[in-house]
Amino acid sequence: MALQVSPGNGTDRHRHVVAQILLALEDDLNVRLAIQAPISKCAAVLIPPNITHQILGPGPLSLMMWFDPATPMARAIRARSQAEIILLPKSNIESRQSALRQLSLRLKNCSEALYLSKQVIQALLPDWKTVQPLDKRIVATLTAMQTPSLLDNSYPLTRLAQRVNLSEGRLRHLFRQELGVPLQQYWIAYRLTIAIRRLGGHESLTQIAYDAGFADLAHFSRAFRASFGISPSLAQKDSRSVQVISCQN
Repeated sequence: MALQVSPGNGTDRHRHVVAQILLALEDDLNVRLAIQAPISKCAAVLIPPNITHQILGPGPLSLMMWFDPATPMARAIRARSQAEIILLPKSNIESRQSALRQLSLRLKNCSEALYLSKQVIQALLPDWKTVQPLDKRIVATLTAMQTPSLLDNSYPLTRLAQRVNLSEGRLRHLFRQELGVPLQQYWIAYRLTIAIRRLGGHESLTQIAYDAGFADLAHFSRAFRASFGISPSLAQKDSRSVQVISCQN
């Protein structure tokens, strides 16, 4: 899970393999799917994996949460819709909006971020505990993906398939069937997650990009912007406009 509290600067049109909750902490959100599509106003939005969207700014103070597509929360969002974002009216959050805003404004550590995330999940995804478990071969693939040496492997996806005793083609098909995203895109997103966890330190973006398996900073920046709609430099902890807390539970 990653959590961001932002003053509503807006994003470029983008899509990501993670599922997302976007929640206005005041006023309404302005969301658009395609460049020429009409603008939709809502208090909150659930975004399944791989759905192109744009958050228009300037907007309200907002809370964004991203969930790995393998998590029950992401699969609960996908169960509601696999093809479009889910707009939620103010009535879904009105009774909790003020409390969530106060929690968001005083975030200092992962414990507070996790407590806040649980409140949001309880309000917007009460059915997350009822999703079906993942195929065991996909669980094994996700575990194998955490092997550090894969970042330096020239053919990481082939290696993953070998680890779970599947052909690469069969693994790609099963992976998309279970998670709703291509294996290649998930692999890029996994490396971005490695990088995001280090944005709060004092390392250079170039070093972070290299250690996460990207060829150079330009490659990392393109992948980051395509997934999140902002540059990695804007998402750094010392940024004046965006504060990001990423947690591993």
